[in-house]
Order: sequence, then structure tokens, then C-alpha cells
Amino acid sequence: MQEEQHKEEGRRRDLEREEKLLERREKMQVEQRKHDLEMLRLRAEYSRKINVTPKDFAQYWEEEDPSIYLANFEKAAMQWGIAEAQYMSYLCSILTRELATIYHSMPRAEGKVTFKDFKEYVVKMSEMGRRWVEEAKAGDFEVLFQLLVLDQLYAW
Repeated sequence: MQEEQHKEEGRRRDLEREEKLLERREKMQVEQRKHDLEMLRLRAEYSRKINVTPKDFAQYWEEEDPSIYLANFEKAAMQWGIAEAQYMSYLCSILTRELATIYHSMPRAEGKVTFKDFKEYVVKMSEMGRRWVEEAKAGDFEVLFQLLVLDQLYAW
């Protein structure tokens, strides 16, 4: 009989330990959920406080590859959480001579240019320019300049 009471007491203690362990796990899970929710709230609050202006983006330099510049611009915009539909409103205010000329020469079907369309158009124009220079077989700047002047004279 004593042995049965001893076994019963052991089972009860084991059950109590398991119950306490389950309670601790549940409590830890609740605390973890609270922590995760707080972190999400703080991230959302922080992202709303970021005030990005076009001046925060790197400036394009004329000797730079435009497709690489646009890829870097896109990465920065994504990191700052700017919606893709707003990319052009940031980019247009910082476009320099070469890219601004390309932007203004773009065909506009609906009057609005998307970043994707602009990026594709810039890549297309850059490739066309490279091919033109290669086909002209201009070995140096002087020969290329003379070809450009002749091209402008004949187009006039």
C-alpha cells in the first residue's frame, strides 16, 4: 500500500511539474508574441518617420553608366520604403542633362512615364548609342566628333 501511495505521489509530482512546465512555455509564448508585436509597431512607426527627399539620392554624373545609376536609385528607393509608383516623382527632380533629355524625348502613351518604362528606354537608348559608335568605327574623339557634326549637317 505504501508503495502504491509512493508511486501515486510520484505521478502527482510529475503531473505538477509538467503543468508548471506547460504554464511556463505558454507564458513565454505570450511574452514572445507581445515582444514581436511591439517590434512590428516600432518598425512601422520608424518607417513613417523617415522623410526622404530627392536630395537624399545620389546624383547622376554624365560619365556614369545610366543603367547602373537607375539600378542603384531603385535599390535606395526600395530600402527607404518608397512605393514604385512614386519613383519618378523623386527621380525627375534630380535628373541631369543626359537623363533629362532622354526623359523628355520619351513617347508618352497616357501622359505618364513609369520608372520601369523610363529604365527600359534609357537602356535601349544607351545600347543604340553604343552600337552607333561601334558601327561608325570612330577610333578616337576627333573622328567621332567629325561624324557627329556631319550627321547634324546632313540632318539640317
